[in-house]
Amino acid sequence: MQNKLRAFFSLYQKFGLGWILFRLGYALRTRLGILRWQMPAYEWDDRPLADWLKPNVPSEPVDYLAWRNQNAPKFFFDGIPSLPRDLAWNPQLAVNEAERILAGELRYFEHTPYQIGFPPDWHLDPRTNIRIDARKHWSQIPDYGEYDIKFVWEASRFNQVYALVRAYASHPDERYAEAFWTLVKDWARKNPPQRGPNWKCGQETSLRILAWCFGLYAFKGLPSSTPGRVAQLTQMIASQAERVYGNITYAISTRGNHAVSEAFGLWLAGTLFPELKQAEKYCSLGRRLLEREAEFHIFCDGTYSMYSLNY
Repeated sequence: MQNKLRAFFSLYQKFGLGWILFRLGYALRTRLGILRWQMPAYEWDDRPLADWLKPNVPSEPVDYLAWRNQNAPKFFFDGIPSLPRDLAWNPQLAVNEAERILAGELRYFEHTPYQIGFPPDWHLDPRTNIRIDARKHWSQIPDYGEYDIKFVWEASRFNQVYALVRAYASHPDERYAEAFWTLVKDWARKNPPQRGPNWKCGQETSLRILAWCFGLYAFKGLPSSTPGRVAQLTQMIASQAERVYGNITYAISTRGNHAVSEAFGLWLAGTLFPELKQAEKYCSLGRRLLEREAEFHIFCDGTYSMYSLNY
């Protein structure tokens, strides 16, 4: 009991009473199932693309893609640009990595390769071979256990997209673009909204939004980027942004980099998809939080408050 009181007092000194009350309230909302009520699970077909779009934007896939081609904001690029001849890196390395992905191998945290299949087993911790139940609401899935949930999340970060884009840029093969869309479709089928471990973390969700946007713009105009696929991906990005928005107060309470990532995810979705009903809200909140978090996380000399070279 004395240790618990000492720990409580330490938290009070460091974070304040407001933070403690919020975290206690969040734990209570999780245990009582209030989060499941506030962000209920549903099926993709329950909320088609038309439900996410503003009234003046067409939702039929062919018409929607035509609208996107005329009105979508600029990203880093529209389609993959040609690579210069005097590259400082060997483009064959990108092709080799993409081929390993197609063969079912993924490098976890850009280091250790694991054979997880293509498309991958989205709910597997490959170190322990433990698979997490994807039927549960994300709030019912614990952070800790016999598995390491970060290893479950890694495949769903969609870092594969960047390897596929690099490979296509150096060796234009439609298989790489097709692989991107295969991964997106399979992820949607295996990860229905608000269910399973891959909906649990808003930071992971935001990183996934970025990767999906990267692939969408990179493979724009290619045969595999069909109207139906583009429309489905927009629906998926809209649902991901809603997930981040609905729980971003928790990210802010962590006092870490989660709030930065999630604010960026909201800002990106609102900026690149102005056709969404909530685009202005996402963009405004995302920008405001990014500016506030930057003041908190970045020191005057440019160093980062978490003292990490990775960040």
